[in-house]
Amino acid sequence: MYDLSVVHLVLLGHLALSQPVLVIFALMPTTMKAMLWNAICLGGLIILMSSSSAQAQEKRLNKIVALLDAGMPVFGIFSGDKTPESAMDVVTTEADFIFYSMERGPFDVPGMQVYMQFMLERADLVDRKSLFNEHPILTRIPPIRDGRVEAQDRTQRILDAGVHGVVYPHIESAEDAEHAVRSMRYRPKGLRPTGRSVAARYWGVDREEYVARADIWPANPGGELINMLLIEDKIGIENARAIVSTEGVSIVIPGPGDLRRAYEGDDVAIENAIQTVLAACKEFDVACGITAGPDDIETRLEQGFRVFIVTSREAIAVGRRASAR
Repeated sequence: MYDLSVVHLVLLGHLALSQPVLVIFALMPTTMKAMLWNAICLGGLIILMSSSSAQAQEKRLNKIVALLDAGMPVFGIFSGDKTPESAMDVVTTEADFIFYSMERGPFDVPGMQVYMQFMLERADLVDRKSLFNEHPILTRIPPIRDGRVEAQDRTQRILDAGVHGVVYPHIESAEDAEHAVRSMRYRPKGLRPTGRSVAARYWGVDREEYVARADIWPANPGGELINMLLIEDKIGIENARAIVSTEGVSIVIPGPGDLRRAYEGDDVAIENAIQTVLAACKEFDVACGITAGPDDIETRLEQGFRVFIVTSREAIAVGRRASAR
């Protein structure tokens, strides 16, 4: 917290630069002076706090981490078509991150890199004089259950391309969660080799800084990488507490679409499964996410979800308005 007396001194120093202002202030009735002074100090305090928040954000390269660190909700949007035109359009939204999926179909890393390049607005980076990424990209890979070695290789490939996080679908156990975490971390903490990659270039830092910052948040408070674990099966729901409590987990999301298939359309069972994951996240202080639309995003915010994946700009607008962002 800021000491109000410090704010007084700072503002007095600024006011002293203008003698006419002090003369007018001196001629005011005492009550009016007090009211005006308190209003000025409150405004100064807000400015100082805003400046501090902005400075803290500027220390980050990943907007998701910056927002979650500040206790604020995060709104992401699906990438849409994997084309340059779609990439240029999606960054005009108010989304905090882009959800890019390669769970099915060809695992086309070069194609993803083209999309990522067209997401960058280099003139904006120059104008802002900042490397802070307004639209970090999280990429979904095929499930770990399809092969642990393959999942590790895919994780390395997309991290080396410069993504800010990896989405792991159909997490079923704590062992799956641990493998996801270890696949993202550099050796000796994890399985990722420190070989050549273009990630540092995409992030706009040198290789040494990239290696230092490319670790998982919040396990490493200075880390800039996010893992997002999707629980989408009955066995995953049964193991929710074990999955969520795994060291190094960043975000956990119950997937309503796949849970609908798992529970054969039973709405009560689906919602109970979703709430089971949310309860585990609250218990272990892990950010919990959900897919949402304009009609239910406010309710999900009230329930305690902190990360949202949406399909429309309208849903982002409703969520930001409901959360006063």
